[in-house]
Amino acid sequence: MKRSWLGSVLLTAALGAAVLVHSDVIERVMARVNGEIVTLSEFEARQLGAVQAARVPEGEVEAFLRQNNAKLLEEAMEELLLVDRAAALGFRLRPEYLDQVIDDIKKEQNIASEEEFMAQLKREGLTKETLRRKIERSVVVQQVRAREVDPKARVSDADVRSEYERRKGSDFTRKATVHLLEIVLKGDGAAVLAGELVSRLKKGEDFETLARERSMSLSQSAGGDLGRVEPDDLNPALSAAIVDLRPGEVSAPVSVDGSFWILKVQERLADEVTAFDQVKDRIQEEMSRDRFEKVYGEYIADLKKNAVYTVFVREAPTTLGRQRKPAPRAISEDDEIITSGSARPERVAVPSAQPTPTPDVR
Repeated sequence: MKRSWLGSVLLTAALGAAVLVHSDVIERVMARVNGEIVTLSEFEARQLGAVQAARVPEGEVEAFLRQNNAKLLEEAMEELLLVDRAAALGFRLRPEYLDQVIDDIKKEQNIASEEEFMAQLKREGLTKETLRRKIERSVVVQQVRAREVDPKARVSDADVRSEYERRKGSDFTRKATVHLLEIVLKGDGAAVLAGELVSRLKKGEDFETLARERSMSLSQSAGGDLGRVEPDDLNPALSAAIVDLRPGEVSAPVSVDGSFWILKVQERLADEVTAFDQVKDRIQEEMSRDRFEKVYGEYIADLKKNAVYTVFVREAPTTLGRQRKPAPRAISEDDEIITSGSARPERVAVPSAQPTPTPDVR
């Protein structure tokens, strides 16, 4: 059975093995959350994934990482909070489930034999156990979110309808419009000429013809056609002059700043309200995104209160290598924790909250 997250698991695994690390330097630790760590290779995998997702040009990678390193490290540490929470909740995948997932990976990658699969893992600097661990972490993180975040972030049909009603007048209603024609007269004798033209129009002469002959506005060449306008967008004197006009009727001359306007209403369109069914999916998506961000942010903040949350480095790499690295040996408590050899490292802020002991979560 296909699983939508398989591709991302493979991508993360591959990226984690595709970054540059000097052969004489052991795996490095970027941060620790309770009993889990963020290694340099894992962090560089996130960097590379972010660069590729944002389609960052090669010459702009360093600037992009300078801007996003702190966020990427924070996201990695948040994921570890969820992994730790999954352990506290007792979430663990059955071995046969992981076996099935790996079988699916082989099929997706057209890998015919176990020997070929193991060789591919070796080329990527991975072991089968490492891949199983990555898959399990990805799934249990989703399980934690599904249990403790998603239900609180769910948006009901009633919520969407309520939001539509709240925004209907401002966001989903096209205000009434009037299709107008104009003749604008300026200079000496404009008032008298305006009166004469109104008389001629009322006797049946064509408005557009007179506009082309006598109007002094930019709309002259278009026969005075202003198109559809909202009355509230007009000068108040002009808006008042057309308020009672029916389609086909012409206003009396209107004086505005020394000029005289003659207006004709061609057509009126009432308010147009976009139906709920046409926008409900968009509203649902917007509300779901906003509510999830709020609920998830509050949930992570609550987990942080009871976590040992430590950043070991103040400098993160801002360059990405292209060579594959050998699989790192295990990290011991005696290993030196060092930063990347980046020529111009990015300074990553340490979270302001002081580490506190992790409670026994039942």
